[in-house]
Amino acid sequence: MRLAAAAFAAAAVATAAAPASAATGPSGTVNFYADAWFTTQIAAYDAATLGTGCHVLPSVAHAEWNDTNVAIEVYTTTDCTGHALYFPANDIHSFIRFDARSFRVA
Repeated sequence: MRLAAAAFAAAAVATAAAPASAATGPSGTVNFYADAWFTTQIAAYDAATLGTGCHVLPSVAHAEWNDTNVAIEVYTTTDCTGHALYFPANDIHSFIRFDARSFRVA
C-alpha cells in the first residue's frame, strides 16, 4: 500500500512539473511564452529553418520550450548581443526575471 501511494505521489509531482501546453506543442520547434507558466504562446520557430542568424521575438518572453535537437541562446536585446541565457536541446525553462527579446542557435 505504501509503495503504491509513493508511486502515485511521484507521478503526480512529475505531471505537475510539466506545463500542460508543452505536451501539445509541435515537435521540432522552439516555442516562446509571454508568461512563466506556459499559458500564452507568442512564437514558434521550426528548427529546420532557424539557420545561424538572430531571431527577434514578437514580444517579450518569460519561458521557452525547445523541442529540437539544437541548443539556443536567448537575449534581452533585439539584436542577440549582451548577456544571454543558454538552453540545451529538448529543454523547458521559465525565466521570470529575464525579459527575452531575441534568440539564436548556440
